[in-house]
Amino acid sequence: MSAEGATGAAGLAASALSQARALRAAGDLLGAHHVLTAALAEPALSAPATVDLAAAAGWLFLEQAHLHAGASEVADATRSMQAALDAFEHAGEGAGAAAAWLLVGDLAWAAGNSSEAASAWSQARSRADAVGAAPLAARALLALAVRETLGGEAVVADALTTARSEEHTSELQSRGLISYAV
Repeated sequence: MSAEGATGAAGLAASALSQARALRAAGDLLGAHHVLTAALAEPALSAPATVDLAAAAGWLFLEQAHLHAGASEVADATRSMQAALDAFEHAGEGAGAAAAWLLVGDLAWAAGNSSEAASAWSQARSRADAVGAAPLAARALLALAVRETLGGEAVVADALTTARSEEHTSELQSRGLISYAV
């Protein structure tokens, strides 16, 4: 792929992610899903040739996973989350992998799998600590603490552990810990 093609694909990904997040915030989940699906269908993002494009695809897949999780579409959320993890691993995107592991834990917790959730949140914390992503590490620690403290009071735990990825992303970007502009 040419440098211009990679730059264009990265711009498309950034635009699609921004647009999908705005649509999700406005409550247009179907519109957000369509934007993400169209972007991920682009050949440069569906089979990324560079680590930057793999990271870009990872953030798109993670946003898609959040959409599915919010709609209680656990199987679709899990598929999108796994695609995000695979893309982040390929790209060496530690903060992205940590964010994906947080979602793995949240999905396990919502399904009543406390030990699986704890394992995923521990993985998220480890990944976040490795790249200095303190907000993600703190979120993972909070989830683990809530699990230990509440031991199954899912409603309270969900309220305490729900954190929007946008809140973490801005701090991570400002500190240069995310290689892809989300």
